[in-house]
Amino acid sequence: MHPTALEVASGCVLGAEPGVRPLPPARHLVPRVALEAAIEPALARGPCLVSFSGGRDSSLVLAVATDVARRRGLPLPVPVTMRFPGVPEADESCWQELVVGHLRLPDWIRHEYDDELDLIGPLARRMLATHGLLDPANAYFHTPMLEEAAGGTLLTGFGGDDVFREWRWNRPAGVLGRRLTPRPRDVLRVSFFASPRFVQRPILRRRIRRQLLLPWLRPSAQAAVQRRWLAEQESQPRSFERYIHWLAARRYVAVTCRSLGLLARDAGATIEHPLLEAGFLASIARAGGKLGFGDRSATMQGLFAGVLPDAVLTRGTKGFFGVALKGPHTQRFLDSWTGEGLDRELVDEDAIRATWAAREPHGMSMLLLQSVWLAAAGGQGARPVNVITPNQAR
Repeated sequence: MHPTALEVASGCVLGAEPGVRPLPPARHLVPRVALEAAIEPALARGPCLVSFSGGRDSSLVLAVATDVARRRGLPLPVPVTMRFPGVPEADESCWQELVVGHLRLPDWIRHEYDDELDLIGPLARRMLATHGLLDPANAYFHTPMLEEAAGGTLLTGFGGDDVFREWRWNRPAGVLGRRLTPRPRDVLRVSFFASPRFVQRPILRRRIRRQLLLPWLRPSAQAAVQRRWLAEQESQPRSFERYIHWLAARRYVAVTCRSLGLLARDAGATIEHPLLEAGFLASIARAGGKLGFGDRSATMQGLFAGVLPDAVLTRGTKGFFGVALKGPHTQRFLDSWTGEGLDRELVDEDAIRATWAAREPHGMSMLLLQSVWLAAAGGQGARPVNVITPNQAR
């Protein structure tokens, strides 16, 4: 299913994916063992490459894959890294060197890019011409790595943010479970965690209206997105175990996996996401129980101590690649764009032009930019979009 008109306009893919199978009972009670089991088949099939940015999630997948390969006598995984010399915000080279040196890996594929990965550059246009709009808008970033993995498997760290960080009750549950040292504001957090839903709703609604501001949307579309976001947040279980089961059924997870699967098929490769593999999710859900493991650093240290240096497991920084998306191809298009392809019932043209004029445009506007480029290009290769109006989105 392709993105709806409101999803394209807002960049928000929300709700549950129909037909997703429930997670199976946990076969491995230790999450690290479950992650090893998720990774080993790709190593055995070979060749096995890992999409490696230097962030915690891709580093974890690379480290566990390396450990499994050495213990099982299998070929070592090969990290594949994309670098952007002209974008200092995306520079993760120090972390990358630390991880690869720690793992003593002999092979490492590194590519440097200038404007090739522009949001409507050559790789993006190829994706759009073949498949129409795919979410996320930067799915084509994986194309060079998938081509390197042709005939084999590319492993990613996709899902790590969701598993280790995005449960909104991580902090209060971690304090209650005595996994985190309390801070003064934790009294309020724990009280909110324990309060009834009717108490939480108005506070959560105000928070969403303040934080989820997409200035290019018409007021009715903005309200529709905020209602759906509120419903999504309210539907998050207050049990970590149930949250992981909830996560496995999210539409944005299914949509992203399908998009990357299409690009992998184009490249003659397989793509897998071990941190979202059903056996690993079932294991971490059971191990975490109701209160989980604490924040992201506490979780990764508790489950994967010794796999990577503590500095990597607990790092609080992250690379940002948004500037690399707006290159000369996008700028030339914006300079000549006359406004075609915009759904004016959902989007204000002046506001979206101002958004796209920024050095790093808002990440949630990227799918919309690709959609108007497709319209300007005559819709070449576009697939039908399921249209949903703001009123229907309630």
